[in-house]
Amino acid sequence: MIIKGSELLGLELKSKNNQSLGYTVNDLVIASKGNYVIALLLKNNYLKKESKKNCKILCFNKIIEINNSIVTLNDKSITTFEQRPEIYELVEKPIKMIGFEVYSNNQELIGVVKDMILNINNGRIMGLVLSEGLFADLYNGYSVLPLDSNLAKYNYDCNRIIVNELIEEQIFDYGGGFKNIFSIDSDI
Repeated sequence: MIIKGSELLGLELKSKNNQSLGYTVNDLVIASKGNYVIALLLKNNYLKKESKKNCKILCFNKIIEINNSIVTLNDKSITTFEQRPEIYELVEKPIKMIGFEVYSNNQELIGVVKDMILNINNGRIMGLVLSEGLFADLYNGYSVLPLDSNLAKYNYDCNRIIVNELIEEQIFDYGGGFKNIFSIDSDI
């Protein structure tokens, strides 16, 4: 099953027995290779402000289930940066794909990353949702750049992703847009 990364933000964490653990998902931590979400940064619902160093985390592999409203997990799965310093390093130097510009090899702007599509079973990033501009999105809907597990085909360069022609051909429409909503059969 897949989910947009943005749909995880704000989800409440509950234990297996449906008890609230007092945390919501605040951000996603992407692995250094950029191909999967390694952990979720949590916000303590009882604190107004929390320092980044004291922030709690949930490793993605500790998640039991994700549904529309909650993330269920084992009670003792919430951890700290002190216990997982390698995740703190990823938070200090994050890979933030949202907002990255996607270019073809000949430097033509294809779109801007608006979201990512995740496999909820393992956190793997399956694709990037691209915006081609407000009016193009309203008319055509979003496009999706599928990602395979070998990100060597992608060149991450200062908030840009450069894709070759083969990958560019794999971009597909995500649906939506006025064009699809109000389409009229030309045979009528």
